[in-house]
Amino acid sequence: MKARKNRYRPDWQKRKRTLVSWLKELFFALFSVAGVVGLSALLVHSYYALLGTDWLAVEEIQVSGLNHVEHREALDAMGVCRRANVLGLKMHQLSRRLEDLPWVRSAVVRLDMPGRLVVEITEREPLAIVYADGFHLVDREGLVFTQANVKDYPHLLLVTDLSDYGLKENDSLPPEIFEPLKDLLSALEKVHQWLPVSYISECHWKQEEGFVLYTIRKAIPIRLGMDDFQEKLSRLYRVFGVLTERRWWESVTRIDLDYSKRVYLEGDFPAPKGI
Repeated sequence: MKARKNRYRPDWQKRKRTLVSWLKELFFALFSVAGVVGLSALLVHSYYALLGTDWLAVEEIQVSGLNHVEHREALDAMGVCRRANVLGLKMHQLSRRLEDLPWVRSAVVRLDMPGRLVVEITEREPLAIVYADGFHLVDREGLVFTQANVKDYPHLLLVTDLSDYGLKENDSLPPEIFEPLKDLLSALEKVHQWLPVSYISECHWKQEEGFVLYTIRKAIPIRLGMDDFQEKLSRLYRVFGVLTERRWWESVTRIDLDYSKRVYLEGDFPAPKGI
């Protein structure tokens, strides 16, 4: 008869197998951790070794799209050291540094292996000059972006009387000014052959009234209001013809076009002569 196993007696064989299995798992875990640590150390060592290699050094920086920004100014803004390693450069960070320059609207920096940085810059396009505690350029998005000398931009309209708005660099023109200003400039572009911007000394903005142009000749104020600029400038063309024909340029002191299909002329005009 087969003897029964005593269930109260410790099973040493089973405990031995459990212990061996646990030790194997512990050894495998420690081996895995050691492997990861070793691999990490190897990768770090390899990374720093690559940082010191000449093969990944920046050999050339190619910049395109520059018109108002100097090439040296762009390089200084990027701050890339001579023969810097490409692995230590962050392209998005370089782009942001360039976009901090007033004239730069956007910048893209990419790596052209093995050692060339390609920089593509889009500059701001000035729309007008505004005077608000100083002369500043405004771009086509309405952003006040840098100080300006009026004499350097004779082709741009000078808009004044904006001091009450407290505009500073990186501010945007209020929509109630920017939208009619775009319309006015579009209308002036269509009549530039007989009324170029260089014939206009400045353009006052008045709340509730709109724009008033001042001519270089005699500083005659021409009130245009806030809308219908194309039609009003067509009437102004006919008015200029009459002033020239009748030799009244020295007599007129004010022109108001902010009427529907009418023009108001003010001045010391000669009395009509009888027959």
